Amino acid sequence: MPKRPARNFRRNQSSLQPFAIAAWAACAAQQKLARDIQILAFDSAGGSAVPASYFVLCSVDSSAQHRAVTRAISGLMQQWHGLMPENSDQDASARWTVLDYGSVLIHVMRGSDRAYYDLEAVWADNASRVPAAFWETLEPPQSDDSVRIAS
Repeated sequence: MPKRPARNFRRNQSSLQPFAIAAWAACAAQQKLARDIQILAFDSAGGSAVPASYFVLCSVDSSAQHRAVTRAISGLMQQWHGLMPENSDQDASARWTVLDYGSVLIHVMRGSDRAYYDLEAVWADNASRVPAAFWETLEPPQSDDSVRIAS
């Protein structure tokens, strides 16, 4: 039986690379039926300042789903990868939450807010979309299962 990480870990003492953090976050959001999940990879080669290496964007339909997706992402990161967000911010009406994992920013948004702010268009010049095939085959751990790739 695989061992879980110790619960008394230090904040963000993980060997996960930024892309892996983004991929696992997208996977956790997908498990809670978030819609239109996108990973944006930022290119800083052009000299432009970029906020992170990756954005994960996902849409939800209700406050309950918003909470479920946010908890699923933060729970998976903490329990299985020993990561806690460096910051998190939520608007007063719980329509948009940002989880900041340093080089990865995760946005959980109501669909109408996501359409209004259109972050994909705002960052279109500096970011490219990561094909879903890179993360859709991940299966989040179930209770005491080990992390694995679906075949």
